[in-house]
Amino acid sequence: MTQTARLIVRRRAGDVDTPVGVMLRLGPDAPGSFLFESILGGERLGRYSFIGLEPEHWFRVHGGVAETARDMRFTDAQPVGNDPISGLRIFTASARATCTEELPPMASGAFGYVGYDMIRHVEPVGITAPDDLKVPEALLVIPGVIIIFDHLYQEILLVARVENDNEEAALARLDRIEQRLEMPTPLRPQAGEAADTLDFVSNT
Repeated sequence: MTQTARLIVRRRAGDVDTPVGVMLRLGPDAPGSFLFESILGGERLGRYSFIGLEPEHWFRVHGGVAETARDMRFTDAQPVGNDPISGLRIFTASARATCTEELPPMASGAFGYVGYDMIRHVEPVGITAPDDLKVPEALLVIPGVIIIFDHLYQEILLVARVENDNEEAALARLDRIEQRLEMPTPLRPQAGEAADTLDFVSNT
């Protein structure tokens, strides 16, 4: 992994854009992108919403092997750690970053999931169920950009991750994202329109 990263920040007025609208403009199907909404009490929107984009690093545990890569297909996968748990600790530690500004939580980090099957790498539990889905036990990313919506101050923070002092690449990424934010929100089907029929088959 790289040396400790740092963050650079741009701010925009956020009184018009919504997290969902921005996500639609930036490509909700892009690999490794996500939208996290903060909900208080199960019914009230929290202060912050977070969008993650353009992962710099990927991490997975698959078949008991921890690996890192630069793309979702893990074509350049490299083993990390002596076991899945140590690999997970190394990867999450590498997600830390410094910044001269005071930022909200989750301005940088490793995002994704750690599945139930990871317990077998901590405790000697007997998991006998067949692995029908063939998904990794854990899958995490370190985004190149985090977009933070501050609903209290109606402000949007664009936070780019600078690694190996390559600030030029981070600034170019922010320029590209700001250009896309100026585009209109793509149209989506209205509520009530018929969706494609899907056929589901139970695996139990």
